[in-house]
Amino acid sequence: MIYELTPDRFSITTPLFQPMDHHLAISSIMAGLTPARIFVDEETHPTSLMAWVGHRHILAGVPDNAVFNTEIARVFEQVVIPHKLARGLRWMSLYYAPEQWSDSIEKHLLPGRNLIPSLRQYYSTNTSDNVTDCESHELPEGFELRAVDAGLLKLTHLRNLESLKEEMCSERPTVTDFLDKSFGVCIVTRDELAGWCLSEYNCADRCEIGIETGEAYRRLGLATAMTRALVDIARARGVRQVGWHCRADNRPSAATALKSGFNHVCDYPARVVGLT
Repeated sequence: MIYELTPDRFSITTPLFQPMDHHLAISSIMAGLTPARIFVDEETHPTSLMAWVGHRHILAGVPDNAVFNTEIARVFEQVVIPHKLARGLRWMSLYYAPEQWSDSIEKHLLPGRNLIPSLRQYYSTNTSDNVTDCESHELPEGFELRAVDAGLLKLTHLRNLESLKEEMCSERPTVTDFLDKSFGVCIVTRDELAGWCLSEYNCADRCEIGIETGEAYRRLGLATAMTRALVDIARARGVRQVGWHCRADNRPSAATALKSGFNHVCDYPARVVGLT
C-alpha cells in the first residue's frame, strides 16, 4: 500500500531527500513554494518515496521496496502517463538516489517503456565570490541585454516572446507569478529575442538557472554574458548560491557554466522516459 502525503506532512520525507540537496526543487517543495505530490510507503516513517513535480519525478529512499514499487508502477500507468498524454506531452524525466533505483525503474516501475539514460551534472557558484566587471557583459554589436520584466513583455513584436513566456511558466504557474517572485535577463537583436536566462526555484538565498540561446546566435558569448548578468542580479537580491544543471554530454553548457565562474559539484543519474 502507498500513501499520498498532504503538504503539511512533507517534512517527514526530509531524511530521504538528503542525498539530493543539489536539486533545489526539493527545498522549494519543502518550503511550500513549489506544488508537488509525494507518495510514500509508510505514513509516519517512510522509507521510499516518489515526488511528482511538473514534468519531473523524483525517487528516493529504498529502491527495492517490492510493494511500494508495484503501487508506484500503477500510479505511473494509470495516473501520471495518461495525465501527461492528455496535455500533449511525450516524455517525462526521472531523477533518483541512490543509483540502485535504476534496476527498479527498468524491471518494476516502467517495464517496457523507452528509458533513456541521462548522466547529468550540477554546477554551483557563490555570488559573493563571483564578482564580474562591466566588460564581462559586453556584447557583439547589434545585441542588447535587457531585464525580463513587464516592460519587455509589452514588446509584442519581438519574435520568440511567446517561447520566453512559456519558459517563465515552466516552473511558475503564471507569467505574473514569475515577475513577482523570480527574475531574468534576455538578449534582444533587432526584432527578435536571441536568448534568455531565468532564475528558477528561488528559495531562501538560493536559486537555479534556466538558460536558452537561439541556435542562430550561439558561439557569440551571449550565454556567458547573460549568466554573469543574472549572477549580478542574484547577488543584489541577496541570493547567495546559484545552481546550474546540464547533461554531462552538453559540453557547451558545461563550458558556459565554468566560464561564468561556476564550479562542478557532482554528477548524478537521470532517465528520460518516452510516453508513446
